[in-house]
Amino acid sequence: MMEVPKSRKQKSNYEPDFSIQKKDFMGELLGKIVAVKLVDEEAPLVGKVVEHTPYWLKIEDGVGRIIYINKAHVKTIIPVK
Repeated sequence: MMEVPKSRKQKSNYEPDFSIQKKDFMGELLGKIVAVKLVDEEAPLVGKVVEHTPYWLKIEDGVGRIIYINKAHVKTIIPVK
């Protein structure tokens, strides 16, 4: 019988701990004026953070318009005040 060579890879004993939650910083920005720089835009959007979900930002600009932004398109959020 031919012997099959053993694999050199070792099994990992790492098990992720799903009970650890990452801190969401969006609560700190709620109700504050921010500048949001998007991936595909040069000029940032400036407005007040009205609401947020895990994937969306709801921002009210200076004119009173409500803007919904998907967080996947956000490059930077800079607090103005």
